[in-house]
Amino acid sequence: MIQNNSGQNYGWLLSFEKSSLKNSEKEKLNKYIYGDYLTGLYNRRYMEEKLIELDNEKNFPLGIVFADVNALKITNDVFGHEKGDELLHKTALLIKEVGFPKNINCRSGGDEFAIIVPKTTENEMKQFVKSLVARGNMEKIGLIKISLAVGYAINKNNEKSIKDIKIQADSLMYKNKIKIGKEWRINFINRVIEYPHNNYDYEKKHAEGVKKYCKLMAKALNFFEKDVKEVSEAGFLHDIGKIKIAKEVFMQKMLTKKDLEEIETHPEVGYQILKGVTKYASLAEYVLYHHERWDGKGYPYGLSKEEIPLPARIIAIADAFEAMTSKRVYKEKNLFRKQF
Repeated sequence: MIQNNSGQNYGWLLSFEKSSLKNSEKEKLNKYIYGDYLTGLYNRRYMEEKLIELDNEKNFPLGIVFADVNALKITNDVFGHEKGDELLHKTALLIKEVGFPKNINCRSGGDEFAIIVPKTTENEMKQFVKSLVARGNMEKIGLIKISLAVGYAINKNNEKSIKDIKIQADSLMYKNKIKIGKEWRINFINRVIEYPHNNYDYEKKHAEGVKKYCKLMAKALNFFEKDVKEVSEAGFLHDIGKIKIAKEVFMQKMLTKKDLEEIETHPEVGYQILKGVTKYASLAEYVLYHHERWDGKGYPYGLSKEEIPLPARIIAIADAFEAMTSKRVYKEKNLFRKQF
């Protein structure tokens, strides 16, 4: 321990002699230093050191692939970090299964993987990338398909530095992400919408009813046609966040306090889903606030009066009216029953 003149500790001085660690202990230490605990692949530190080590003529052509998981953020936001971890773990397994034995597989960032491929060819790299993307599209975690944005580059004969090769591969990956990311998010939204509608008849009828009442109210309030369409669409999507709620909850005749607490998370989940899609981003706040109340006793934030956007108030009225005048699994039709 190192101390200053006042006797305060501010550091340590460590001295090492020849290592007496057994091979098994060294392996554990290397795994800790160079391994990614979540996926079982190598980490970014290992990738950087290995690239420097392999950047020589005997390993040329030397290729590197960067693969970004498009779905990770929305998986974490909507379904929770456990599902996000599951997505990363499954992606890592996929990379190992599809890749060549000589590949060095790494998790280089939160949602990014890097694969180093020594002694490769252009055709070999193309085939690997094609297989990786195709297999990803066949795999799912619930409603989430493994969508990968991929870019690669090859150092054929030391004509470029390894830094330039990394930049090239990374740049191509991000271009690919922009290209396919928008389409993936829209397809995901469509799957989320279709799931409850295909599994629960009353959810589809409810969404269509709320959309209809929202349209009627918006027209009665002399909204511009564009705004009428927007409010109607938000009304149709207002319960999209229920995708996170367990199926069993909807099948119960009586809802418990725990069930109600789970259901009350759906406006925030819906907001997270919609805000990431340009087509629906303007509707996200209306969905977020559609269970707020004029008296401030709503959720999730307890907003009151004009704090609540007018379109959200319209959805709230349409939602309550449609729910109170229809039959659900857990209630009979009742105009005066309190709704949650």
